[in-house]
Amino acid sequence: MSKKLKIYNLKFIIKKGKKRVINLSAGKKYLVRLTERGAEVMINCKIKAKEKEAVSVDCDVVHEAARTKAIICLKGVARDAARIKISGKVMVNKGAIKSEDLLEERLLLIGNTAGGEAEPVLEIEEDEVNIKHAASIGQVDDWQIFYLGTRGISMKSAVKLLMESFLDNGQRE
Repeated sequence: MSKKLKIYNLKFIIKKGKKRVINLSAGKKYLVRLTERGAEVMINCKIKAKEKEAVSVDCDVVHEAARTKAIICLKGVARDAARIKISGKVMVNKGAIKSEDLLEERLLLIGNTAGGEAEPVLEIEEDEVNIKHAASIGQVDDWQIFYLGTRGISMKSAVKLLMESFLDNGQRE
């Protein structure tokens, strides 16, 4: 059985002792390789989709050496009939002991027809690692909109405020 070949739009190689922050854009496939001991990366992505848009982001991180570290935060907000798919994959190769990773995928849906898919994947070939992941898909709380309305904020402004707050909360720099 052959593996499906994945074609990436952008590739990053992080080397020994280097720290890097990468901000991702929707509609692309990314590969980040941590190739030498002590390499670190923080990956952020904020996606917005409205009407009937369908957007996605795909990010693979490969720990190839010992004591590498990655923090991956992928977030999206879908409105109306929009759909968002976020895929994060963490691979820890044999020999990448004491590697650390946090893969977080969060989607916020606004409206009854908005949809989303969060797909975290972990492939770990080493025992002595600290790898975590989280994924959630939720809707805007009507009580939050009501509360903001009682403070004189229009429904449209309240939804925008909640969207921006959701996207900014937890982003790392």
